[in-house]
Amino acid sequence: MGMPGAPTWAIVANRATARILRGLEAPDTNGPPPGELVHRARSARLAAHLSEASAHPPSRAETGAMASDLRDFADEIAHLLDVHRLAGDFDRVAVWGPRAVLYSILAAMSAPLRAAVFLTGERDLTALSDIALRRCVRDEIAAAEAGLPATNHGRA
Repeated sequence: MGMPGAPTWAIVANRATARILRGLEAPDTNGPPPGELVHRARSARLAAHLSEASAHPPSRAETGAMASDLRDFADEIAHLLDVHRLAGDFDRVAVWGPRAVLYSILAAMSAPLRAAVFLTGERDLTALSDIALRRCVRDEIAAAEAGLPATNHGRA
């Protein structure tokens, strides 16, 4: 686990989008924050099953396709993070997402990457604006480091 003040990234994800925030250890300045990386799921298997509009609940094949797509998306996110970890871009990472997404991402991580995770949360924060998301993530990190309960930013 990293130390407060170490290069810190955060990822907030749902089944369709992963937003990766960089430079969270740096204090706010008047300049723009470091760029946010956004990765979108392809959902190739599900798209093939849903090529015709349908009002019925997902079939077993569609549910299986969604699970496979989520595993693929989690693998892509974990790989992207591992590349940046190996490059020394961050020492620690926080991860938020709905339960299935969060645990799929954690399961896809290599052991060294998983060891860099210092905070997790079972919430979808992807819909927050850039400013609100950065503030929420920083508040959550500060609360965790101070031993306080999580905030209610972006609670669904």
